[in-house]
Amino acid sequence: MSTLSNAHYGDDLSDREFQILSEVAKGFSNKEISARLFLSMHTVKTYLQSTFRKLGVDNRVTCVVVAIHKGILPCPCPTHVKAPTKHLFPDLY
Repeated sequence: MSTLSNAHYGDDLSDREFQILSEVAKGFSNKEISARLFLSMHTVKTYLQSTFRKLGVDNRVTCVVVAIHKGILPCPCPTHVKAPTKHLFPDLY
C-alpha cells in the first residue's frame, strides 16, 4: 500500500487513513464515513485510531487541525487567516 509521506514530520498515513481523515475534515461522522466508503464502523474507528496515534492526538478536531498545520490536508481557510499559533499548539513548534 502506498503512503502519503510528510518527511518533515515523519508522518506516514496510508491511503485509507488519508481518505478517512479527509472525510473527517469535511465534517462526516464515523457512520457517514462508513457508508460513503463501504466500510464497517469498526474499520473506520480502527483507521482513525491509527491516524490519531501517528499524529500524536486524541480527538477528531485536533487531528484535523494538526493535519492542516503539518500540510497533510489543505487549509480550508482564506489565505488571510493565520495558522494556529504557538500558544494554542506549543508541541508543534
